[in-house]
Amino acid sequence: ISTIITSLQLAVFVGMIFGVGLATSSTFFIKALLGRKHDMNLEVLDAAQKYVRIRAIGMPAAVLIGVAQSACLGCKDARSPLLVMIAAAVVNFLGDVLFVGRTNAWLGGAAGAAWATVFSQYAAMFMFLKWLCSKPPTAAAAKDGDDGDNLRGDRNGNEDRSIPTKGILHNHFSIIDLFLFPKYMNIVKKIGEYMIPVTTTAIGRVSGYIAMSHVVSSAFGTVDMAAQQIVLAFFLCFIPMCDSLNLTAQSFVPGIHEYTQDLKLRSKVMKQTFNNFMKAGGIFGLALATIVSTIPLVSHLFSRDPAVITSVNSTTPYLALFCAFAGVVCSGEGLLLAQKDLTFLKNSFSVFFFVIPFFLLKIKNAVLEGAQNVGLRSVWRVFAIYQMLRSCMWIIRLKILARRSE
Repeated sequence: ISTIITSLQLAVFVGMIFGVGLATSSTFFIKALLGRKHDMNLEVLDAAQKYVRIRAIGMPAAVLIGVAQSACLGCKDARSPLLVMIAAAVVNFLGDVLFVGRTNAWLGGAAGAAWATVFSQYAAMFMFLKWLCSKPPTAAAAKDGDDGDNLRGDRNGNEDRSIPTKGILHNHFSIIDLFLFPKYMNIVKKIGEYMIPVTTTAIGRVSGYIAMSHVVSSAFGTVDMAAQQIVLAFFLCFIPMCDSLNLTAQSFVPGIHEYTQDLKLRSKVMKQTFNNFMKAGGIFGLALATIVSTIPLVSHLFSRDPAVITSVNSTTPYLALFCAFAGVVCSGEGLLLAQKDLTFLKNSFSVFFFVIPFFLLKIKNAVLEGAQNVGLRSVWRVFAIYQMLRSCMWIIRLKILARRSE
């Protein structure tokens, strides 16, 4: 319980720091992404600034949501985060309907979409806090929550290490405590040990997408920019399906990995778990690749411009290849995080932080120099190769870890 409380308090402070930093630096980074100093569209710049600054208001809630979701998953409760996120999605949709159509510069259009997202984030935050701090359904549940370790048996006599999350912080935490300085400093130090490698991993992961946005907005024409928005819509719709494998591995594998009573049994179960996750990743990837391969059949529904449709269709093979390996990559990364192999992930993404933007910027230079047959598909080709490389690296590393544990 003290770990959850400390994490929630740190989440608010970290979110506030990131929010202030994002709001104050938005103009600089947006201009850097647009990359067009002489013919920069001021209307686009103004809309982007408003959007980012409004979204910055939601950063404390966004970080706290991630912590609360992880706490529930760590307690083997996947149902509560699902229900909360569904409710938040409904709030987001209603907000879009209410705000996007308005003509006010700070309430409509892109700004309206930003407000809808911020309201949904704070709605999800308060729903999580209400769930965690509400009165437990039974006195027994409250006692189990206080002890922090609930071992229950199912009908077959098997142990169930799940911990009921409803009311787990009842009489221990309130919303006011979010703004207090964490009192469990020993836990803060333990969390700090993970912050650098995990933060490095996150920064390395997003650097490629930032470089992609920069290249598309600064070197390509309006046709490829419009096509990129359609491709990203498909990408952001499908890829989160595989992220569930990552979260599942982080939630359920640590208990197996930290089992020390029978090392041979642990090694056997870990091997079986690895195989199961790789199979699931392969199935997810194959399903996504199959769906993505149908994009040329439906791309005309998203644009009337034949040139935009052609550009979207040209990325399909590489987007399908990226999605085909997405399940394996997400499963592998979740297994590595579950085994606390943070140094390997930190070093890997530190390299990716420089390598992926390097190749993407080479595409930009080629376009600016007038090279032919270089377009949006070239960008997604780099990402497809990047995805295949990651899948191979994760599998090899997991094989090495398995041999060490034998």
